[in-house]
Amino acid sequence: MKVPHETELRSGLTADAEVVLRTEADVLLIPVRSLREGRDRPVVLAWQDGAAVERLITTGSRDGTWVVVESGLSEGDVIVVESAGVAPE
Repeated sequence: MKVPHETELRSGLTADAEVVLRTEADVLLIPVRSLREGRDRPVVLAWQDGAAVERLITTGSRDGTWVVVESGLSEGDVIVVESAGVAPE
């Protein structure tokens, strides 16, 4: 948001700001917690033919929650993500 020219900013006031360092469009994102360590590259468990199988993937940028998948998965692939555990009621 730009500050209009006639607006005077005074010290002591607070503000919230968002700094965008990078944007990416049309990328495949998966949760970081779905990653597993492989020998050479990260792997994910993908659901294929009724079973979970390991898939080697190549990753790109990440933000702590999501990671970009550059190769090894396609849109629509189902991956297995371990839950933090939910206590039964």
